[in-house]
Amino acid sequence: MTRDPREFLDGRHELTVDVPEIVGGTDCLAGVSVDDDRLLLSASAEDVEMGGSGGRTILRNHGEGRYGARLTLPSPGTWRVTVGDPVNMGRIHEVSSVVLVAQP
Repeated sequence: MTRDPREFLDGRHELTVDVPEIVGGTDCLAGVSVDDDRLLLSASAEDVEMGGSGGRTILRNHGEGRYGARLTLPSPGTWRVTVGDPVNMGRIHEVSSVVLVAQP
């Protein structure tokens, strides 16, 4: 299927982020679905309560618009996982989801 090149640049891509509601340790699997498999997606994590950051991780492209990564969240608490395309910021809108990290 051939796509109009402008379609890639106009921000019409909608990301769907899938993270668990609660994890029992610091490892968190993040999955993303989008209608394009030509994107460079990354995820970052921010501690909602304390304001700390978990760094940025590049998501692996699994093909057919599926991406994923294992995130390491530094400590227990409520974390906001945000996924976006750092190369096409403003054209690909970031999407966030919240995960609770419980004590292991």
